[in-house]
Amino acid sequence: MSLKDDLKREKEKLERAYQIASRRLEDVPTGTLQCSVSKKHIDFFHCEEINHKLEKRYLRRDERELICALAQKEYDLKIQKITGKQLKLLYKLERSMENASLEDLLQELHPAKRGIVVPVELTSEEKLKIWYEKEYIRKEIAINDPKFQTKKGEYVRSKSEKILADCFYDHGILYKYECPLLLNNGWIIYPDFTFYNPEKEQEIYWEHDGMMDDDNYLKSALKKMDSYIKNDIYPGDRLILTFESRSVPMDSVVVEKLISKYLLS
Repeated sequence: MSLKDDLKREKEKLERAYQIASRRLEDVPTGTLQCSVSKKHIDFFHCEEINHKLEKRYLRRDERELICALAQKEYDLKIQKITGKQLKLLYKLERSMENASLEDLLQELHPAKRGIVVPVELTSEEKLKIWYEKEYIRKEIAINDPKFQTKKGEYVRSKSEKILADCFYDHGILYKYECPLLLNNGWIIYPDFTFYNPEKEQEIYWEHDGMMDDDNYLKSALKKMDSYIKNDIYPGDRLILTFESRSVPMDSVVVEKLISKYLLS
């Protein structure tokens, strides 16, 4: 996960906390809560400033609602204060990062200068290009097995894989079909589709399980999913999954939503 993603998540968490605390503080009792702890029990007192004088009143046990409200108020005020301060710092840092990314600094140079400097880091486009152009040996399709040509001009094993490949092609998303992936235990598996996120410098994998009503196929698919997880590649993170069976075809709406969430965001 990139620094920008971390900042976004933290900002959203703080904004939620700030909003919740602020809503609660819209209707609260006046004053503060003070407690006195003895060996036998805890006493609560309601402290208020009345006529410029601090008054302290003992709260009975049947005033528990007021006790809870005052305690909650103290907590929410602390939350509102600290999250407000942290959000100001995050907003400032966010603006700073937007105005001075490493790639932007390179692009701001005159083209004549840009061509002779050595960048501290490759651009996202350069990283993606290097990844995509790296050759690999894909899993062969047997002569007698069915195959379907994609818009990209390669052959895949099923109509559904062709549909997926063509969707990626139409969106301008670079992918590798059945590119070998070496696991920690030394085994090699072949994800249906492999993508690359240059900002996170991570590969993303898409598995389409197209015969879920076939017991042998299902067992193989589950074993493959276990292999991903054992290698810290989790569904909904770096592993995208689609399914179908004879009675339930692949849903194109689901495919587009997954593409939008994981490959275009």
